[in-house]
Amino acid sequence: MTIGTSRSELLAHATIGSGFADDVIVNEFETYKVSYNAEAAFCGLLGAACEIAIQRPQLMERLLPTVIDPAHAMGIESAEELIEYAKILIELDASKVTKYRQFSQGGIYYFHQFMSGHLAAIQRFLDTLNALPGA
Repeated sequence: MTIGTSRSELLAHATIGSGFADDVIVNEFETYKVSYNAEAAFCGLLGAACEIAIQRPQLMERLLPTVIDPAHAMGIESAEELIEYAKILIELDASKVTKYRQFSQGGIYYFHQFMSGHLAAIQRFLDTLNALPGA
């Protein structure tokens, strides 16, 4: 995937039966650019990750490091803090015009039903980032 590929292309590739392997989806996600603003990137990446996980739930923990990086840049240090902040962003996102939203109804459902099952992985990735020099 080249930089500049759209969200709709990324999500279409993640659809079951698209012919794209899991590794390709993860590689595309890792290069997907939402924004250079950390909060917007976190919201957009989390929304896309939840969308992908609807079709390919086995990929969520492989997508999480990319989602967590901008959250860490904002100062989030715990999995619980990440979840709580994400809930706020999801509420704010819901107030936007539909075409500008980062979370679909399916993505919101996935987040609320399944994200708490990833708390240990989220904390592990945050701990890794917190241990880096200068963090």
